[in-house]
Amino acid sequence: MNPFPKAIASLVVVTLLVVGCTSSDGTDDATASPDPTSTVGSAPSPSPPPTAEELRRAHLQQRRDEFPIIRGLYSTMHSFWGEKWDHLVGLVANTEINALVVDVREEQGNVAWPMNIDGLEPPVPGAFWESPAEGLAELLDAGGYAIARIVCMKDSWLAEQRPDLTITNLATGGPLVGRDGWTWLDPWSLDVWEYCGAIGAEAIRAGFDEVQFDYVRFPNGGDADVSQLRFTHAPEGTPQERVQDPTAIWRGLSRAAELVRAEGGFVSADLFGLTLYNYEWNVDGTGQVWEELAMVMDTLSPMVYPSHYGPLNFGLDPHPVQYPYETILGAMEEAQVRTQGLKATIRPWLEDFGSPWMGSLSPPHSPERVRQQIQAVYDKGIESWLLWNAVNRFSEEIFEDELVPRASEWVRDPDQIPGSGQAGIGIRQLPLGPDGRVIVPSPEPSPSPAATDDPSEAGSSEPSP
Repeated sequence: MNPFPKAIASLVVVTLLVVGCTSSDGTDDATASPDPTSTVGSAPSPSPPPTAEELRRAHLQQRRDEFPIIRGLYSTMHSFWGEKWDHLVGLVANTEINALVVDVREEQGNVAWPMNIDGLEPPVPGAFWESPAEGLAELLDAGGYAIARIVCMKDSWLAEQRPDLTITNLATGGPLVGRDGWTWLDPWSLDVWEYCGAIGAEAIRAGFDEVQFDYVRFPNGGDADVSQLRFTHAPEGTPQERVQDPTAIWRGLSRAAELVRAEGGFVSADLFGLTLYNYEWNVDGTGQVWEELAMVMDTLSPMVYPSHYGPLNFGLDPHPVQYPYETILGAMEEAQVRTQGLKATIRPWLEDFGSPWMGSLSPPHSPERVRQQIQAVYDKGIESWLLWNAVNRFSEEIFEDELVPRASEWVRDPDQIPGSGQAGIGIRQLPLGPDGRVIVPSPEPSPSPAATDDPSEAGSSEPSP
């Protein structure tokens, strides 16, 4: 099924009108004159019909306008067909859920369907389907919005094709393989970001509405021994203590987004939830600075999972995992304060999974815990959210039958200090340079525990499919 029937119909109508008013010798029948040099009484030349690309961009803008609120679920590549996909699409058709975030590029480097990327041989092999057209048509027919999730800085397949694009592990002399077994790419390489952007552009051409970039960061202590890393694409002379600089992430993500927007697509990015707790932690290796990325993304999706914070974060004793409502409330207040006047909208990832690795500290997972997280989002003036479950099993009993606006008007909490993580801890003014960008301080050791990227590493006591 063609995802742009109205747009193509418009093109056909315009084309017929232009062709129908022209005679076989190329003159306008209504204004033909014996004197070919005379322009008296001539009608203006008709405007050229819109191109297919212009129609696609116009259609995507219209689609975005139709979805001011996004409430979505994560879908693996495995779930993008068959009974699982039918079930997810059924939720879109019959509940408040109106979007699905589908894996298009995974950590291994798999892409969902074969792609020819300029400058890369061989073509990127598709993991599952020849084309996403059928699945996307079903989602669009159900009234859904399609988001393509693209992992950026992990890609074992590309690392094999282009080892020059990887981070070097000084301990082994080879590419950096993280503790999860996947190979890391160098965030300083614009080739890497352009590759991500090219896959995103391909997803938009295939019919997705939006691209969501994930793993847009440097590795940190949770991934590898960062003292043993060399970034060969970093600017010459960069000292080791500054090599994991946020400039690489801001610059690279801007380039990837540019390629997606050239196709008319919208762009979002997943960030650590800790970016909305401790400002200093933002530059402690990951390179993710909320204000920087809020200037270049259409939407930011912080992974504000209560289980992924540390003890006493947000002042919650003994651990935020026991306070799902309060954790999200604090994170969304921070997001609201720090996004004022910037480009991005806020659409958090919430956890719909248990955390058995925390032992007795973590309460059993329940739909009520998910409901509390969603309510906290609404209570801070935000309508949109996404749910993460690694095997796509969600707390469906809490979904409403229809999508209804629920957010309260946001009023800034005078007791919460941006960048502090909780009230009453020293105020930090974010310094701006003459270009309006945040001046990032030198990294300092952070008391926060090493975190894990969500979407693929977090989240379920069940094995991946």
